[in-house]
Amino acid sequence: MDYLQAIQRFVDSVEDQIEEQVDIDRLIGMTYISKFHFYRLFTAVVGITVYNYIRKRKLIWAAAELRKVRGSILDIAVKYGFGSQEVFSRNFKKMFQIPPAKYRSKYAGKDHRLEVLSSRIDIESIWLDIKAKHGHVVVTDHREKIDNLQLVGIERLSCDENVSTIFPSIESFIQQAEGIPNRKSDTVFRLCYDITYIGETAYFKEMVAVEVKEWGSIPAGMKQIELNGLNMMKFVHRGKLFQTNKDNILSTYHFLYQYRIPASNAKLTGELLLEKYLPTFQSPYSDDVEVEIYLSVQ
Repeated sequence: MDYLQAIQRFVDSVEDQIEEQVDIDRLIGMTYISKFHFYRLFTAVVGITVYNYIRKRKLIWAAAELRKVRGSILDIAVKYGFGSQEVFSRNFKKMFQIPPAKYRSKYAGKDHRLEVLSSRIDIESIWLDIKAKHGHVVVTDHREKIDNLQLVGIERLSCDENVSTIFPSIESFIQQAEGIPNRKSDTVFRLCYDITYIGETAYFKEMVAVEVKEWGSIPAGMKQIELNGLNMMKFVHRGKLFQTNKDNILSTYHFLYQYRIPASNAKLTGELLLEKYLPTFQSPYSDDVEVEIYLSVQ
């Protein structure tokens, strides 16, 4: 799938709706990429979140109007969807460092800074820039099919903002996993599924589990799940997951969405994100950590 062209279609559609309330869900739907993956791809490739990008483009168009027309600041604020002059002025000052009224009086002619800010995204240029900085991008996708994977574990509700709780949750589960009968190995699986969104924050069910040979009695507070017929694209993170002031595992995901996935022919689905922690896993701070990352694809 051409993810870069999908992003280009999205930003072009934003321009077409710049004076309207942008229907983000509809525009993402037209890219045929799940929201879970689209938000991550967009931020990694473009360097700004979807919401911030749309706000930036509306402010740029509003600034152009401030320089050219005599309409009231309130009218311009409402036209570009800011609701009130106060909200518009706060966002405008944050971007241009001066309030809208002073901007209008100061820039009667062309604002040269606006030329840079107002240039629309050209995904091909971004991709060429990535190649120039990092060399020719070559991706070898490792595909696997998951069938008859029987898991028993603990499920909880979580979200993107709960990164710091992932490993305490895994460590707590490992201590309880001894009581699971018919365990096949000590490999620990982390699954994210049933993904929904509030704004750009993903909310999902998270399950930490181990594989079992067959169903048996399930310890209290745990549940079982079976994965069948899933096509997955596999990547591997090697090295510390976290270190002082840096979340290495998040950097790995960012790298995948910025470089590896856009260069891939695979079409991602929003069904499942799976991480596999091998029996050698001891601590997220160990140098020899190896985590297998699986994304579901068609």
